[in-house]
Amino acid sequence: MVLCGSVETNQCRMSMYNRNHSNVNPCAAVLNSIQATSPKSMDSIASETGLSPLAVDESLRFMSKIGLPLVWTDSNMVRLYREIIPLDIVNIVKKVSKTDGNASGMIALRDTVDSTNEFLLARCSSQTIHKQVCIAEHMSLGRGRQNRKWVTGAFENIMMSVGWQHAGDARKIAGLSLAVSVMVVRVLNRFTPQNYQVKWPNDILWERKKLSGILVEIRESYIVVGIGINCRLSESDRCAIEQPVAAMSDFFDVKRLRSDLVAELIVELYQGLAAFSQEGLTSFRQEWMQLHASQGRRLRLVGDQSCEGIAMGINDDGAMLLRSEGNLVIPVYAGEVVPAAD
Repeated sequence: MVLCGSVETNQCRMSMYNRNHSNVNPCAAVLNSIQATSPKSMDSIASETGLSPLAVDESLRFMSKIGLPLVWTDSNMVRLYREIIPLDIVNIVKKVSKTDGNASGMIALRDTVDSTNEFLLARCSSQTIHKQVCIAEHMSLGRGRQNRKWVTGAFENIMMSVGWQHAGDARKIAGLSLAVSVMVVRVLNRFTPQNYQVKWPNDILWERKKLSGILVEIRESYIVVGIGINCRLSESDRCAIEQPVAAMSDFFDVKRLRSDLVAELIVELYQGLAAFSQEGLTSFRQEWMQLHASQGRRLRLVGDQSCEGIAMGINDDGAMLLRSEGNLVIPVYAGEVVPAAD
């Protein structure tokens, strides 16, 4: 099969298809039809999925471009190099609906978006995004803190955002990413209890390597909470990330449980964000302190301002507390903290 065009062109076509067929995620449908053992023709895939041959062709081209492990035979048949199980929106909605009866109208699953945060932020001026959820199997412009690029493989990880309406003291919002990191660890422990830790302000670590990241953004009266969890990372993905990283596949076979994990995250976020709206970081602070990877260690703040001290935890506004040489406790509200040189 000869591939033509760019990822952006194919992504645009796929986005148009998703808008016109809101109940169908074509790439997911194609992946569910393809086996990792026996090759299948495009006509067979079209027949099984109910997609048009054009939609199947566009899906396969797009998935090839973004690096999914498709193998083509000389007779133009296709199979997967290894098993990939797309997220199941029906299962996700069913599980969330047990605690929130309106879930079916609030959760969107997309084959591809530029960014799940941007997907919701772009809609907050024209509609309510309170409790709206965007989940994506692929992001072309995923972002982390300080506009760092979020690197992760498609259809094998978790990329999602939740919208929430807020009001009141903006300083309390500064601690939200810390509270969310506690929520994420709670869910991870339900699936596979591990020695998870948190790094200020919002990374989740496994064996001191980044497993998950959180990005909180505010626009108008809304907060959007973005969460990325590494479920499986290829060697090329790991090399492209400029820090030590881990994936759940390093210690747990999560591929058949991704949908359950997403559903549990949504329920936990709904409950946790409601609690945060009432109490701020207070109800999460002690739990965060117990998970803190750098508690009692000497850290250095890098950036426009610099200081150094022993990590004393956080205050109720989410600031990192560093005790300096003169026993002065310095609250750090922004920036990057790294281990201090010996």
